[in-house]
Order: sequence, then C-alpha cells, then structure tokens
Amino acid sequence: FCVPLVQVEENWKLDANISIAGAELSAIHKATNWILTQTPNTHNKIVILTDSQVSLHLLKHRKPRSYAYSVSKIHKNILDIRNRGWDIDFQWIPSHCGIAGNERADALAADAHSLDNTDNYPIQLEELYQMLEKTYQNKWVAHWNTHRKPHDLRDSSRPWPHTRHPSRPYDVVLTRLRLNHTRLNSHMAAKKLLDSPLCTACDMNLEEDVQHFLLVCPGLNTQRQSLLSGLTTIGIVNPTLSQLLGASNLEPEIKIQMNHLVTRFVSESGRLKNL
Repeated sequence: FCVPLVQVEENWKLDANISIAGAELSAIHKATNWILTQTPNTHNKIVILTDSQVSLHLLKHRKPRSYAYSVSKIHKNILDIRNRGWDIDFQWIPSHCGIAGNERADALAADAHSLDNTDNYPIQLEELYQMLEKTYQNKWVAHWNTHRKPHDLRDSSRPWPHTRHPSRPYDVVLTRLRLNHTRLNSHMAAKKLLDSPLCTACDMNLEEDVQHFLLVCPGLNTQRQSLLSGLTTIGIVNPTLSQLLGASNLEPEIKIQMNHLVTRFVSESGRLKNL
C-alpha cells in the first residue's frame, strides 16, 4: 500500500498459496495497522482507496462466509481507529486507469515478488482448502497416468460434459464403457469370473477390452464400418477411444451425436444387454 500525502510505501512478499482476494485483504489489514501507529492530528478523515470489489463486499459483513480472519482483524482495526477520533471510510476505484496512488500500489505489489523473505501473513481456511484440492488433484492425475487402462479410456480428469443418453439402457452402456466396468472378457478375467481375457469373436489373440471391442475386433467390422461412416459425417476421422467415450474437447452437439452412434454400434453388435 502507499500513502501519497505522507510519502509512505510498504510492500511484502506473501506465501504463494495466498489467493488474490487474500492478498488484497492483507493490504487493507496492514494499511489499517499502519494507521494505528500514527498520532491523530488535524487530518481526522481517512479514506482507503482500493480496486478490490471483493474485499469491499466482504468488509460489508460482520461475519462473512469466507476470509473471516482478515475481515475480523480489519473490523477490529476500524473500531480502534474510530475510537481514536478518526473518521475512516473505504472507496472503490477502477484499476489500471492512471490513478497515481493505485498505479504505485500495483507497482509495489509487483516488486514484492522479487523480495527474498516471505511475510508470515497467515494462510486462511479457504486457501487451505484450495491447497488440499490442488494437492489431491495432482496426486489423482499422477495415479491416473500410471494406470494404462483408465488412461486409455479417458485423457482428462474433468467431469463428463453433455454425454447423457435419453434412454436408460444406452446410458448404462455408455457409463460402463467409460468406467471400464463391463462384461467384456478382459474385465471379467480380471475379476476371476473368466479364465481367459482373450476375445472369442476373432482370432487375433488379443484381450477383449473396451479398445478392442470398439475399434479393433475384426469380428465387428461390419458394425464398425457403420459407426465410422456415421462419425465421418460429423467430422470425426480416425477416432480415438477417449473421443468415442466423450472425454475430448469437442462441441457438445458433436458429443451427443457420437453417443448415439456408439450406442447404436453396441446394439448392432448384440452386446447391449450383456455389456
């Protein structure tokens, strides 16, 4: 923060896990801390200018749902400031509009990234949740990437978008294929329900997994030709398994059409009721 009237400037380096909202609140908190170190004089009106609408919104509430630590500390400082005879208020200003004090505060914040020491301003509960979510997401992705079968089925950990089928039997089939939880020989053998994981519809001596069933097995070439022809009409040539199952960056309308083509293939293969 900066106080142009008395040429005071302060900046500090925050923990990398502190959010933008947390950083903005820390600046207001430290600014009010600085005010409390001053002696009241003829200037008894204080206005804190900020371009953070989030901070101002949070400060309107005595018990906000987020960033309660910073907000409560700022509220306490405001009370102490007013008890000393000062009148304090807050004013929102637009960012990057050439307002000298705000531009200088932004420059100080940018310079703080190069400081050697990190301030011990506490990480707040919301930021801890974000840290945990990011940590476990990274662990999940790492685990996902080391297991070939699921990774082959889906190359993204994001939710399945726009892929539900209006018919429940078809929706069940799509879900089974995406989860790799089918009655195909590979999965049944893995659960010790069959002796061999090999496909019995062809003589390629390959496991009957989802990849083989949808894209490889010669025993289903006739049905697959119909599938590939339909995919070509919607602009999909040489489809990948993840594309067929909806985990790709295609338009929702394309994915919906692809769902119908895949479920039609399953139906024509005779596996709709036992997949």
